[in-house]
Amino acid sequence: MRQRWDPVIALASNFSLRKTPANRPPIAKPENFKIAAGANPLELAGSLNKVAGANTYLFQCAKDEMMAQDNWLSAPSSSTKCIIAGLESGVMYNCRVLAIGPRNQVMYSDVLRCRVA
Repeated sequence: MRQRWDPVIALASNFSLRKTPANRPPIAKPENFKIAAGANPLELAGSLNKVAGANTYLFQCAKDEMMAQDNWLSAPSSSTKCIIAGLESGVMYNCRVLAIGPRNQVMYSDVLRCRVA
């Protein structure tokens, strides 16, 4: 069985080849993840440094009992900043962010705790 991209077949087609495809390196763990109270009540604002190779980010938060069941509230973002709204007042949340790269690569940040005002 041949691989998906075969240079022998491509050269035999008489098309000019521009470059040889190369595998991308794995994405790194998200760094400098910060979570704080948002501008409005019942919101949390998250930010992090850009992860090289990441296509999108998934900001997540969960109460302790939700985290034990691996049940996270998620907010997708193509940016390194995100607002998570609709949270409960006075509750401590566990927050993390996932960097999602090509070929479904996923890297998790450390979990941070933050109380909603």
